[in-house]
Amino acid sequence: MVKNSVRFFLLGIVFLMIFMFFLPKANLFYFVQRELKESNLLIDFDTINENGYTLSMTNTTVYLKDIDVLKADIASLDTYLFYNTVVLEEVKLSSLAKEFLPLKINEIKVVYTLSNPTKLFFNGDGEIGKVQGNVDLLDKKVFLILFPSSLMKKRYLKTLRYFHKNKNGELYYEYKY
Repeated sequence: MVKNSVRFFLLGIVFLMIFMFFLPKANLFYFVQRELKESNLLIDFDTINENGYTLSMTNTTVYLKDIDVLKADIASLDTYLFYNTVVLEEVKLSSLAKEFLPLKINEIKVVYTLSNPTKLFFNGDGEIGKVQGNVDLLDKKVFLILFPSSLMKKRYLKTLRYFHKNKNGELYYEYKY
């Protein structure tokens, strides 16, 4: 009885792994892209490649209401059904943000898990310093903690005034959209 249960469980895991490997990730991305377009969010890219569990795009630009918000040299999406990640590398923010933030970000990583389906978790680092936080999709809240770089502390004091200090002395920011 136990032997059959273990065998059934292992076959289920193997089936899911094979399913995720052969899932047409590009088609899934195009579906998400169409859905995001209704929210005035457009993702454009030069090339798209599927490789196993990963979907990679080069020279990716994100537009919000026809304004380019950011450009990333490489964007990759890893799909594992229960744990999914999006990584943007060599990100440059729109020049519209130069008065508020440094424009260069080395990497942004966004994680979505089925164990916490109402939240997106993110972290990143760049000229701004290190940032981590989450987006609560249900309550429509963004929460982030910033560990500012020396550049951020010297040239962007106005932006830092919008942050609050928690008990640990970390700078945090909350936004409800």
